[in-house]
Amino acid sequence: MFEYNSKHFSKLAFVYSSREDIIIAKSKLTPKNITKLFEGLGVPKNFTFLNLDIDSYDLSLLRSLIGGGFSPLLISMEINEIFPPNILFEVLYSEEQIWNGDRFFGCSVGQATKVLTNLGYLLVAIEYNNAFFIHKSCAHNFDPKPDVFSLYEAGYANRQRKRQLFQNNLIIEESLAGSIPNEKLFIQNLFKGYEGRYYLEVIN
Repeated sequence: MFEYNSKHFSKLAFVYSSREDIIIAKSKLTPKNITKLFEGLGVPKNFTFLNLDIDSYDLSLLRSLIGGGFSPLLISMEINEIFPPNILFEVLYSEEQIWNGDRFFGCSVGQATKVLTNLGYLLVAIEYNNAFFIHKSCAHNFDPKPDVFSLYEAGYANRQRKRQLFQNNLIIEESLAGSIPNEKLFIQNLFKGYEGRYYLEVIN
C-alpha cells in the first residue's frame, strides 16, 4: 500500500499495525519512480491485483508500470465518471500535480480503455467511478467482448443510486449532453487554469 498524505498514512499504519503481511510505504508515486518502488519492495512482475486511486495522473503511472515489465492480472482504477466514453480526457503527469478537490483528476473511462487496450487489457466492468480491466490472457472468458458504452450505462449512467451518490455531477453531465463543439468548449471552461495540463479529445 502506497500513501503520500501523512494523515491518511498514519490511519493506515494504525489499522494494519498487526498485519505482518501488509507493507505500507509513505511515498508519492510518479511515472519516474513506480517501477523502482515496486522492485524495491519485491512485488512480483505478474502479481494478481492492482487498485489505483491517486486522483491525478493515473494513466501515466500505468504506462510506466506496465512498460516496466509489471503485468497485474486485474486492475481496478478510479475514473472521472462525469465523462461518457466518447470523451477522451486525461490529466497529464507533472511533478507539481496535486488534486485540489475539484473535478480535475484522473481520466475518463474512454481514455482509460483506449490506453489499456493498447497495453493488453480488456475493460470488463464499471462500478460507479471504478473501472475494472483484466489482462488479455483472460480475455477468452468474456465472449462477446464487453462494449464500453454499455458498461458505462449499466455501471454508472443508469444506476438507480447515482443521483444520491453523485448529486454534484448532474449539472455537468447535462452540459456534456450537447453537440461535440459545445462539449469541448464546456470542458475547456470547466478546467480554466489547467491549460496544457490535460489531454482532451471528443469523438463521434
